[in-house]
Amino acid sequence: MEDFKIAVVGLGLIGGSIALKLKELGFKNVFGVDIDKETLKKASKKGIINIGKEESLNVADIVIVCLYPEDAINFIKNSRMIFKKNAFITDVAGVKNNIYNEMKGVLSNDKLFIPGHPMAGREKGGFDSAITDLFEGANYLLVNNEKIIDERLENFKKIIKKLGAKAIEVDEKTHDKMIALTSQVPHIIASILTRINTFEDTKNYVGNSFDEMTRISLINEKLWSELFINNKDYLKNFLNDIGKEINEITNMLENSDKDSLEKMLLNTRVKREEYLNS
Repeated sequence: MEDFKIAVVGLGLIGGSIALKLKELGFKNVFGVDIDKETLKKASKKGIINIGKEESLNVADIVIVCLYPEDAINFIKNSRMIFKKNAFITDVAGVKNNIYNEMKGVLSNDKLFIPGHPMAGREKGGFDSAITDLFEGANYLLVNNEKIIDERLENFKKIIKKLGAKAIEVDEKTHDKMIALTSQVPHIIASILTRINTFEDTKNYVGNSFDEMTRISLINEKLWSELFINNKDYLKNFLNDIGKEINEITNMLENSDKDSLEKMLLNTRVKREEYLNS
C-alpha cells in the first residue's frame, strides 16, 4: 500500500495534513498539486511531496481533491482526460449533494469517484496550519449510494484508518442534512453571537460559555458562504426551526411563564443526556 501513487490536489489545511501524515506513514509517492507555487516549494522542501506538477495526475492511483466545492467540481471535470486509467478519485468538500450529482457521467467507467468529507479542521487554514494528527479520532464520511464494493474503495478506507480516522458510508442527502445541523448551524450561531457583541469590555464578563460558543466564528468567509449556499434548503429548514424555538422562549419571557421555561429546560437537559449516553 505504501507504494501507491497518491496525488493531493490543494495543499491547504486538509490537503497539507493528509500529505504530511502520508509521508510520516512511509508512503513513498505523494504528489502535490496547487496553484500557489510558494506552497509547493514549502511542501517539497519539507519532503512532504515528491513533485508538484499536474502531470502527476497521469500516474496517480489515488487522487484526493482538497478544494472548495465548486473548484473541486471544475477541477475534476477539467482533468477527466488526464487521470490514470482505473484511478480512484475523491474530494473533501463539506457538502456532497452538488458534487455527487455533478459528477454523474463525467468520468469514464474505468475510474471510480467516491465523494468524501473528513470531519476535521482547525481555526486557521492553509498549509502552514497542517498537522499530522488532524484526523486522529475523526469521522471520515464517504458517499456510496450505490453500495459499491471495489478494491480501490477498500484500499482508500485502509488509508483513512492509517490517517487515524473512521470511515463511515452515507448517502449524499443524509450527509448534507446532518451536516447542516451539526456543523453549519453552529457556525451561523457562533457568527451571530460574535456580531451582536457590541460591548468594549465583554472580556470582563466572560466565563467559558461565550468563548467556547464563538470560537468557530473565526471563519473562512469564502469557503463557508459557498457551503451555506450549496446546502441552503436543509440549512433554511433548521434555521426556521430555531426561529420558532426563539419565539416560544420570547413568549415565555414576556408572560413570565416560569413553569414552561422549566419544562423546556428540563426537556433540553434530558435530550442532552440521552445524546451523551448514546
